[in-house]
Amino acid sequence: MRHGTNIKIVVVVTLLEISVFQWRLLSFCILAVLIMTLALYPPSRRSWFSVAGAVVLAVSLFLPFDIAVGSYHYGMRVGMSSGGPHLVEFVVGMPMHTRLIENYGEYISGGCTWPVPIPPRWILVWN
Repeated sequence: MRHGTNIKIVVVVTLLEISVFQWRLLSFCILAVLIMTLALYPPSRRSWFSVAGAVVLAVSLFLPFDIAVGSYHYGMRVGMSSGGPHLVEFVVGMPMHTRLIENYGEYISGGCTWPVPIPPRWILVWN
């Protein structure tokens, strides 16, 4: 297989992932690192690296957690932060706000509906 064919396969797989599966902020960060590595480090343009990068990207779509980049995250954050990096419960649907605050101290509400088949359970926040 030629190098150009491998790149085309990775591009097609990535486009399928974008259109079919849910994207999380963690996946966008991994994608940015892969693109910068491929652009700035020529030895990484081998087919095994492209395939490994596509696999890591695909696995990141199904992890039970996501990350908050700075103060940006999906949904609305409710409650008081305990400070430092920690996992916050991610809730979709009509949550019982008082019970969630009592149990977890804070949570992130994704709203009544979430546009992905498998939403994350937790979000890693820094503040």
